[in-house]
Amino acid sequence: MGSIMDLSGRRKNHDQAELEKALFLLGLIIYAGGQSMIAFGRGFIDSLSPIDFAHWALMVGAIFLIPYSISANRGILSRLSSYALLIGVAGIVGMCVIDFVIWSYPPGPERRAFLEHISAEPSVWLPFIYIGPWLFGIGLVLVSLRFYATARFGVLIVVIGSIVSATTTSWFTVLAYVLIAVGYVVCFRRPEKPS
Repeated sequence: MGSIMDLSGRRKNHDQAELEKALFLLGLIIYAGGQSMIAFGRGFIDSLSPIDFAHWALMVGAIFLIPYSISANRGILSRLSSYALLIGVAGIVGMCVIDFVIWSYPPGPERRAFLEHISAEPSVWLPFIYIGPWLFGIGLVLVSLRFYATARFGVLIVVIGSIVSATTTSWFTVLAYVLIAVGYVVCFRRPEKPS
């Protein structure tokens, strides 16, 4: 009887882990979709109605990374990578909120005044526009290192995608997040290194 319960528990844990990995991949795809809308430029984002779909996609995509990041944080290195990614997700959410407010202003002097004000406030601009997105990319790389022993090629793709994301803009950023998603597909097909 105990072994049947153990099998059932392991199966439930396995199903939960697979769901979290699927949400993680879906989150990366949604995030890349948001980046693709941003690549069309500010005019396109301003034309979105009734909401700023681009930044909603970034925010929802980032939030979908949370369940896997939390559940897979076994061991000190896994915890550090999870915390880096979670802080990065918080930074992305904050950045999106700032962009929602910018989007809500009609183009013109009021928007420019708001941008000048908010960009001069380091307690807002620094963590949410610079540090958060930077930690998001670092967190994605660190989380992928859980698979270094079993899926080095996948980890390499994630690292390359993160470097492209950190050093480029526009459509290259979209490509970067597609690469990161592909890297994680490769990683998730292999078992993690035990903590």
